[in-house]
Amino acid sequence: MTAWHDDGQARFYMGDCREVLRSLPAESVQMLVTSPPYWSLRDYGVEPTVWGGDADHLHDWESETVTRQNRTGLGMAALGEKYRGGGHKAGIIPEQQFERANCVCGAWRGALGLEPDPGMYVEHIVEVFREVKRVLRKDGTLWLNIGDSYAASRSGPVGDFSTLDGGNSAQKASREAAAASRFGGRSRTRERFPEMGIKPKDLMGIPWMVAFALQADGWYLRQDIIWAKPNPMPESVQDRCTKAHEYLFLLSKSPRYYSDFEAIREPATDPGRENGRDGRPEYADHRRLPPGAHPQTLARQDFTARGRNKRSVWTIPTSPFPEAHFAIFPQALVEPCILAGSREGDTVLDPFLGSGTTAMVAKRLGRRAIGIDMKAEYLEMAVRRVGEQLARLEGAE
Repeated sequence: MTAWHDDGQARFYMGDCREVLRSLPAESVQMLVTSPPYWSLRDYGVEPTVWGGDADHLHDWESETVTRQNRTGLGMAALGEKYRGGGHKAGIIPEQQFERANCVCGAWRGALGLEPDPGMYVEHIVEVFREVKRVLRKDGTLWLNIGDSYAASRSGPVGDFSTLDGGNSAQKASREAAAASRFGGRSRTRERFPEMGIKPKDLMGIPWMVAFALQADGWYLRQDIIWAKPNPMPESVQDRCTKAHEYLFLLSKSPRYYSDFEAIREPATDPGRENGRDGRPEYADHRRLPPGAHPQTLARQDFTARGRNKRSVWTIPTSPFPEAHFAIFPQALVEPCILAGSREGDTVLDPFLGSGTTAMVAKRLGRRAIGIDMKAEYLEMAVRRVGEQLARLEGAE
């Protein structure tokens, strides 16, 4: 497949990521940092694609057009300038329409993230990362950022949920009554997924559904990292805490994989509690102690200079970006992933490129980048951002 853009260090493709991945050589990528569309969050306006079913079947599509009000749990700062000052409530983007369809052979046509139920979404994510695994080196890693959803009663298509379950009881009752009227008196959230035990107001657990499904498909689930947001979006709920975190999963193709966690060590804050008997640090070689030196003192000084192993909670604020109405990766979230998972000259992949943050950070750190997206406007944005960054770096030399 011909690249949409190739400057020697960053190569971008436009199209369905599954098809593009099939065209890439096996074991040609060292690592991924990516964030796929979250389930039932919003419509990104991409062309529908076909998932599952019989590939040789002449599909007879039973289509539906869905009108929904998109919500985001990522804060107005992450939405960009497009919806600021427009009179919209925080976190709510104006109604949009999208189409999806089913065939009797079991195929589904639509955009990733807009599936009618979470089980189908998880299946599609696994399908994408099955193709990823083929192009990933044996010692490669996947760093996957994904958000969760709450089962909420609100007007919308059967099976759609919101990342927020806010609103007062009267608003919720009104939405539920309107929805019941539209769907023949049935409550969508009370009847849609009984086999999954999902009830109204339940936290869906989408990140862990995905993580466990990838684990079952052969990936090694190595760690859950908490992305803690000091500037979370306000929520109107009064019976739970405001959500201020997302998950970043570290997965690997093999039990042994390349990692350089020395490159992302943190400043030491309590050297007396690092490794050693009874929690006390010890000097490595007592025979070479300087005269009068105490081994624990020297070990503490060495540990303070080196820092400590990075912890699994990363406190990183979301970043506004005026060119896009969708939330983007903070560069501070991507950088430690790339430093820990690759060497200079390695190739970093993002099959859901969006605004191109992964490619920007990869190039800045001396890596090669491959990005895939279905929309030309996002690819143009990524090319522009990478070019501007390169110009800044060259100007600083």
